[in-house]
Formats: sequence, C-alpha cells, structure tokens
Amino acid sequence: MTGPAWTAPLPVVARVISNADELAALPNRSVILDRDGDAWQRDAGHSLAESYGDWLAVGSEVPSLPDEIPMPTRVIHLGGQP
Repeated sequence: MTGPAWTAPLPVVARVISNADELAALPNRSVILDRDGDAWQRDAGHSLAESYGDWLAVGSEVPSLPDEIPMPTRVIHLGGQP
C-alpha cells in the first residue's frame, strides 16, 4: 500500500463575501474569516443578537453587526450543515 491509509478531503474553495447583505443571508452557525484573518461565527440565538448583531468574533462576548466586519470575508463553514 502506498501513501497514508487515510487522507482528509481537500478543502473546497471558500466563497468570498463582499458586503453586509451577503453576510446577513448566510445561515445561522456559519463561520467566516475576515480580511484580517479573524474568525467569526453567526449566532442568531445569542442573548445580545437583537441589540448588537449576531456575528461573534472568536473570543468576543459581544456580537457585532455584519457591516462591522472587515470585508471581504471567506466562508469556511456554511451553517446548518454538520
């Protein structure tokens, strides 16, 4: 047998998002990387989502609105999928 017994699937090219409306259209639990490489996850069920937005940066306790995220972004996980 040649090569490893198991290899991870190659990643799909990430979808590029260029504006807040496109971010708002992503399903809950989607994960993106902003232009600075910071990861964000959409959490519409967060207790502060109605007041501050539903996007949480990694390590943040207060969510942000889509237009506060540095664009462009890349989708690395589309919510609603395992």
